[in-house]
Amino acid sequence: MRKFLSFMVIALLILAPLAFSQSRETGAIEGKITDEEGSPLPGVTVTISSPSLMGVRSAITDAEGKYRFPALPPGVYTVKAELQGFTTVVQENIRVSTTVRLTVDLVMKPASLEEEVTVIAKAPTVDVKSTETASVTLSDEILRNIPYSNFSTDIVNLAPGVNNDVAYGASDSTGISYQVDGVDVSDPEAGSAWVFLDPNIVEEAKVMGVGLPAEYGNFTGVIFNMVTKSGGNEFSGHFETIFQGKKDDWPKGLWQTENNSKYLDDFPELTSPLQKLADFGAHLGGPIVKDRVWFFIGAQYYRSMRYPTGFPEAIDYKQPRGFIKITSQITPRTNINTFFEYDAYNGINRGGAAWVSPEATVT
Repeated sequence: MRKFLSFMVIALLILAPLAFSQSRETGAIEGKITDEEGSPLPGVTVTISSPSLMGVRSAITDAEGKYRFPALPPGVYTVKAELQGFTTVVQENIRVSTTVRLTVDLVMKPASLEEEVTVIAKAPTVDVKSTETASVTLSDEILRNIPYSNFSTDIVNLAPGVNNDVAYGASDSTGISYQVDGVDVSDPEAGSAWVFLDPNIVEEAKVMGVGLPAEYGNFTGVIFNMVTKSGGNEFSGHFETIFQGKKDDWPKGLWQTENNSKYLDDFPELTSPLQKLADFGAHLGGPIVKDRVWFFIGAQYYRSMRYPTGFPEAIDYKQPRGFIKITSQITPRTNINTFFEYDAYNGINRGGAAWVSPEATVT
């Protein structure tokens, strides 16, 4: 009996953090289905589908016409409602993000013929039941179309109220709780950023501040959660390269304008702050077994060399990164995500400047 109780305690200690983590990397869709007079419709079959979802999930409305789909991965969803004697109603382009519960109410009309109605109305984007008063969601589309540094941790600075890693009155970056898929990955000693992901593996970033529920803690600024990509039922890939050489190596029109080119020509003794940069990345995702097992892999190599004015050597950063993730569906409501992430932050002459000798820098 004691062995059994010990086993149960250990299992709870292991599974409880996983349950909290799942709630932090998923969202939900709920709503009520009524007829034209506003009366609830029980027994309606509601299904949801998405490229981010394994298979199709379904639910039946209760006596009050309500339905709910919890634990949905971030993505764009379609909700479909069907009931004999009524027109089939479809609501498209519903974007679900982490920790958000969207309300999608539908109205069904009696039908004499078999027909389907697609709702054109704007899909909901705000969780009206949330207590969060300072929350920003940065989707993959946003992250791919706005400029930010090579460091995924700098994504947090894109949120209003955050500047130079200082959020909502916190003293410094140690006030931020850095998370990956809902798991805290902050430096256990200093509390600052400790894991530097390849930005291209981030599906969604969520910055949450004032008004969070009691399950969140260990922060004085914001919770910064990065949700990683998971592949899908279709194969997709991505490759990119960014290169910048010395001034003499620059292709005409690349990384320079007429004004700064003339400035450098007039003052040849000055050096460009950034002399060399190389950034190579490749990513691939797809199914191992459709609707059952997905994979996503990524690799990145980033190197930058700067020659500060007055410093005799280069400040050289080399950052290789790798990522592998397997997503498995055990039941329609239970997924297991397993990932391995590697990143190295190797810097030579860190802190170098005109008033700092190479011997005094950090390597």
